[in-house]
Amino acid sequence: MVYEKPMIIGSDLEHYAKACYTCGVVKPAADFHKKSKERDGLNNTCKACVNAAYRSFYIDNKEELKARRRRQHAKNKESENQKHRQYYAKKRSTILDSVKACRKRDPSRFKNAVRRYKYGMSPEQFAQLRLAQGDKCAVCRQHESKRINGVLCDLSVDHNHRSSLVRELLCGRCNVVIGLLKEDRLIARAIITYMEKWGMQ
Repeated sequence: MVYEKPMIIGSDLEHYAKACYTCGVVKPAADFHKKSKERDGLNNTCKACVNAAYRSFYIDNKEELKARRRRQHAKNKESENQKHRQYYAKKRSTILDSVKACRKRDPSRFKNAVRRYKYGMSPEQFAQLRLAQGDKCAVCRQHESKRINGVLCDLSVDHNHRSSLVRELLCGRCNVVIGLLKEDRLIARAIITYMEKWGMQ
């Protein structure tokens, strides 16, 4: 049932309730966003219905919204980056605590989110690449052995730092070595020559 106008029940704010204009369900004041223009100071639509409307709109217009956001960011890149840096500096402790809590609460979901953000890689794409490599490092052909807090880590995503192109999956050790070499093949060859000179295996 949808009401033409919100139904207000009670006058005491602590026990105040009203019916949502969209779903018609009577809910407490805490379930509504504040809106000063309304006579009771609360939005006529409950938070759940507002969120559902936003989600539906985003799904229906996802690509258009992404394209618009990219254009806006490109146009105001430096100012937006500065705002992000200032916000991070101000909220650093809170942000780090939130990230730690998310990582602890759902490690798999956190890793998927990081890979999607950094490399544009979906969980399915990561799983396919891992399967193609037999869940082994592309360099040493060994399984990942690194553990954090007793939990075995996934293989690391190796990518081109200039183009962000994903290459293959590496174990933590090989990924660190390539990073320390700064992807310089001359240094890598010099190290091999040095190891051969001194009989290292």
